[in-house]
Amino acid sequence: VCLIGEANAWPHDRALGGPPHPHELVYCCAAVPGDDAPGDDSRFERLIAPRLPLSDSPVVHARLSAEELARGVPLDEARADWNRFVRPDDVLFVWGQHSLSLLHRDDMTLPRRVIDVRRVAGEVLRSRIGLAEELVERLGLPWRSLGRGRGGERLGMLVAITRWLVETARESADVAVANDR
Repeated sequence: VCLIGEANAWPHDRALGGPPHPHELVYCCAAVPGDDAPGDDSRFERLIAPRLPLSDSPVVHARLSAEELARGVPLDEARADWNRFVRPDDVLFVWGQHSLSLLHRDDMTLPRRVIDVRRVAGEVLRSRIGLAEELVERLGLPWRSLGRGRGGERLGMLVAITRWLVETARESADVAVANDR
């Protein structure tokens, strides 16, 4: 299951020594990459009503409107929906730790196995990996948005990169088997 979360994130305040409010999950989207066409993905998408005052980050950076966030579901409902979607034996694919920390903070069920796709891609390519946007461009990977705003775009990129890593591993295994013959 590929996962992206967007936060209601307040900027650092020097006087407070940190943000005035903790980051909170306001958008969660996930997709189970199928082995066939990109349209075969099983998906999860929830806008979650902010519990704290709304910062600019979800509107400016995540490209979610204040109106749609205000109409989001309560956290308890999103948590129950997520817990029905994800299974304990799933493997969760994330891009860095941000989404994972948002879900953990809001007590969402997380599978035991989590793979940081950014870290694995860096190991495969033997280079430092920055943004998912840069990597799909670098590799020329086709992708499509799988949800709203930046989170939906990044989910599409994460699915494309995850598929690329799986295919790369399969090709490496095929070469290893061929060399053993």
